[in-house]
Amino acid sequence: MHSLCYSHYLKRKLTTPIKNTRSDINIDKVLNYVGLPNEPRPHNALRGTKFEAESFSRLIYGKGLLKEFQEYKIPEYLFK
Repeated sequence: MHSLCYSHYLKRKLTTPIKNTRSDINIDKVLNYVGLPNEPRPHNALRGTKFEAESFSRLIYGKGLLKEFQEYKIPEYLFK
C-alpha cells in the first residue's frame, strides 16, 4: 500500500509526508487518502485485510470493492 500510495502522490505532484528523513505514509494515511477512516484499534487481521483490499481497489481501479465500505465516498482524484 505504501508504494502504491507513494506513486499516486508522485503522479499528483504532492509532497510526500516525511518524518525523521523517511516517508511517513502509514496505513492510516493510505486509508484517509482513499477516503476511508483510520483502521479500528486494536488491529484485527481480517478487518485489516478488508481495509487493504478496499484501498488497493480504490488506488488501482478508482472504485470500491466491498459493500461494507460503500458509505465512504471515493475521492475524485482517484478516478483520473
